[in-house]
Formats: sequence, structure tokens, C-alpha cells
Amino acid sequence: ITPKPVLPIENQPVTISDDATKGTAGLKDYTGDVYAHIGVITDKSTSSTDWKYVVAAWGVNVDKAKMVLTSSNLYQITLTPDVRQYFGVPAREKILKIAMVFRSGVMVGGSYLEGKDTGGKDILLDVYASGLNIVIQQPVKNQVFQQYAAIPFKASASATANLELYLNNAKIIFLTGTVITYNFSLPTGDY
Repeated sequence: ITPKPVLPIENQPVTISDDATKGTAGLKDYTGDVYAHIGVITDKSTSSTDWKYVVAAWGVNVDKAKMVLTSSNLYQITLTPDVRQYFGVPAREKILKIAMVFRSGVMVGGSYLEGKDTGGKDILLDVYASGLNIVIQQPVKNQVFQQYAAIPFKASASATANLELYLNNAKIIFLTGTVITYNFSLPTGDY
């Protein structure tokens, strides 16, 4: 999935795009209506499968959860007026993630077609509190690189900020904006 903005904020709207050819690809080339089975993981959830404030029961089609086909195999849904109000989460509860599974609007061959994350898992999207939030998108955690390979770095902020990147306490890039990128070419030696 691709959220817009990249860092969904609980008190702002978010548009979520799903490429049906990714993940389990269960909805690839499906041309009928698609719905998001969608809820949230909050600080009251007991696990990542303990969804709260689910918009509709499985198999129940409601307009609020209907995806819009924007191009071949690309679907979108916009959570408005903001994430908290879309799900009806009380202010005393902290929203941690949006939880989703995309499904066909009708059964096909006795079951719904499903779009899930790789491995058949629920799709989980982090949600952030108001204020400045920064997330490192590249490199991904535990990523391994070949010796002497270029290492891409990318971080995104939820609001315009002064972004600085350091290597061994030396500033290598500074900018004002919401995205900072850099390709590291590490010199030879031990690290």
C-alpha cells in the first residue's frame, strides 16, 4: 500500500492506495467492486490482530469502505474527515495502526477474493500523533549490503522541518523540507 501523506496523522485525512498485484495479489485483474475490511489497532488492542472500531463486519458492503478503481489493479480509499473520526475512536485511546484486508464485493467461487500483505498477513499501516514525526524508510531494518555497495538513505517528516544527516558526527547534508535522501558510498576500512 501507499499512504498519502507518507506519515498518516491521526487528526488528518489519509488516502490509501493499494496495488492489487502486490502482496498476496488475490484481487489482481478483478474488475468488480472492492471493499476495505478496515479497523484500527489501538493502545487497548491486545495484539496486532485485535482490531478495534471495524467499519463493517466481514462481507458487509458499506459505502464508507468502498475502494475506488483509479487504474488497472490500483484501488484507493480516503479516510475523512480524519483517521480518528473515520473510525470513531475516542480521544482517550491512542491509535497505533490502521489494519486492513481488501476483498471483492461479492463471493467468487464460494469465497471472497482477498488482497493481503505478503504471507497472507493483515496489512498494517502506522499512524502518528499530531506534531513532527520522522520515519526512516531506507535502508530497511536488518538490510544487508555488499561490501563497497552504495547504501540509499531516505527519511520523511510529517511537516516541513530542518533535516540534517550525519556520518561519524560530520554533517553531510542539510535541507528544509519533508524528505531527505542520500546515497552513502562508504570509504574502505572497518566499521
